Amino acid sequence: MKKRALLVLLLVTSTASLASPKGFDAPSLPNASPQGFDQNIYLNTIEGVKKNAQDGDFVLLQGFVKLSADGEFFLIDSAQHEIKVIPKNPLTVDEEYLSPKAKWQMWGQIRKSLFDYHLDLISFSCEL
Repeated sequence: MKKRALLVLLLVTSTASLASPKGFDAPSLPNASPQGFDQNIYLNTIEGVKKNAQDGDFVLLQGFVKLSADGEFFLIDSAQHEIKVIPKNPLTVDEEYLSPKAKWQMWGQIRKSLFDYHLDLISFSCEL
């Protein structure tokens, strides 16, 4: 009877301890950080942003700028995907910065609705 009681006690305690939720000692993903402290410093792809980003997400994109005939800006990445860019302040760009040799890095916020998908530009840099 004592052996049976000991066996039941061991099974109950081991099951409870193995089934309990993991705390901070659980294995984490590479480059994982707690929610709320994630500072994304890695470049995003335009294709990845269009597939995965939600309205209001902040992204960092790199590519070259194309100016359409009606004055709209588009950022085009190395895979030839493009996204419309809406600057918060009026933006004028010299012709030399519109070449595919000029690399732009843009940080902004995604605006996604049923009929529109664009980047609200917050900050940018360009190197020739």
